[in-house]
Amino acid sequence: MKSRDGFEVVNGMLREEVHRRQVLKAIGWSALGAALPLGTPGRASAQKPKYGGTIKIGSFQNIDTLDPHQTTFISACAIHNNIYNGLLKITSPDGKGVEFKPELAREWEIQGDRIHVFRLNKGVTFHDGQPCTAAEVKASLERVKDKAQSPIHAWKLELLEHIETPDSQTVKLHFAKPYPFLRVALTGSTGRAGTIVSVKAAKEKGKAFGRNPVGTGPFKFVEWKEGDYILLEKNPNYWESDGGNKLPYLDKVMIKFIIEPSTLVAAVKTGEVDGINSVSPHIRSLFTTNRTMDSILMSSPSASGARDFRFTSSRTTWAKAHMDPPQAGKYWRAAIGNLSLTASQWRAGG
Repeated sequence: MKSRDGFEVVNGMLREEVHRRQVLKAIGWSALGAALPLGTPGRASAQKPKYGGTIKIGSFQNIDTLDPHQTTFISACAIHNNIYNGLLKITSPDGKGVEFKPELAREWEIQGDRIHVFRLNKGVTFHDGQPCTAAEVKASLERVKDKAQSPIHAWKLELLEHIETPDSQTVKLHFAKPYPFLRVALTGSTGRAGTIVSVKAAKEKGKAFGRNPVGTGPFKFVEWKEGDYILLEKNPNYWESDGGNKLPYLDKVMIKFIIEPSTLVAAVKTGEVDGINSVSPHIRSLFTTNRTMDSILMSSPSASGARDFRFTSSRTTWAKAHMDPPQAGKYWRAAIGNLSLTASQWRAGG
């Protein structure tokens, strides 16, 4: 049976523009988010990371749940992506295309055209201390496939016939036929199906799991005050690093729900919030009619890949914020005032 590297296969396909457009549409990225220079080098990549602090992100839309297997809101993905990890993740290192990269799965092997083997990173634990092994990944995928537990996203794994776990770090998926959409389905919060949750916690909490989530991500859930905010705190045992630097850099993330557009804009200008996680056209018009604002409303990910600010993307994460929150807020307000900062200046904080 022919064996291929899954990442090489799908990223080769994505080099064709038509595949890139299809994937962007499938994962819900806006045209603006896709077009911005996501990988623009800036001085931030050379700066020593700063640890500590709380960042406050304004959101113009409430969400339905923190259970990624139940949500109907794309905007919820921005929060889920800080609590959970996927088997795969999508990055845009140069802003010109997207690539699928390892996340919980360090290796992806395709055997023939119907069998996908994922070898997991070692030492990953859920927020409650439970190890994240092949058994937990299997249980999470089976939860998605079960229409009774995940009626919204079960279709994404409809072709999945069965799952093997040859050892504690290997998951082997058998499909009824070739399944090109799998690469999207198994990305973290964006694909939803590949977002790995603690099924043990989900069973214990029942319907309340959506308000008490447990994942493997860089931040742990603390509190959800309905209609006001969601508060996350640093996961001290997070497994992923940034060039040898332990993640996450921030201590806390607060997502403030401010539905009225003019109030949300005022909150940015006054410093009540440090940024906005998704900028719709009608909100952007309240900032400026100058198109140069686009380069300010999204900060560029570092060259190493994911888990940075992405203020206009559904894949917002804050684990690799190199700037302390007061400094970040300062530059947001300066950008609104004079429209002179570039994306690289925003990242670098200067």
